[in-house]
Amino acid sequence: MSDAAKIQQILNLYSDGASRRDFDQVIATFVEDSIWEVADTPHRFVGTAAIMGAFRAFTATTSYLVQMNAPAVIMVDGDKATARSTIREVGRYSDRDELFDCVGTYFDSFVRTGEGWRFTHRRFVTHGISSWPVLPGVASAIEPG
Repeated sequence: MSDAAKIQQILNLYSDGASRRDFDQVIATFVEDSIWEVADTPHRFVGTAAIMGAFRAFTATTSYLVQMNAPAVIMVDGDKATARSTIREVGRYSDRDELFDCVGTYFDSFVRTGEGWRFTHRRFVTHGISSWPVLPGVASAIEPG
């Protein structure tokens, strides 16, 4: 498998884990001193413990969240790499009958480790967030079981 394919797999594992709330899977995609941040906000977390806390806090406000990543543009340079990928997150808030849809771009840096490629820095740039009320009688049919 090429380095680019292995990096795409890390991106896929991150999104899959985030969608299933498998935070151990998500954190396994990072090196210990990684940075995860949301541009133009105070949300910047350094180290896997801080990143894990942020994931738990952000997802605690949702009944469900599904993250979909488009295939990334990946540039490999030896044991380092960068990637740019489009992300869409959809979900439902846990404290109100409202759905959300967020689109943006991740700008990522990676390093090759003994366990394979891992994130060293993930920076999310939000392009837009929309929300709308849940339609009566429809949400129960699509709620996760």
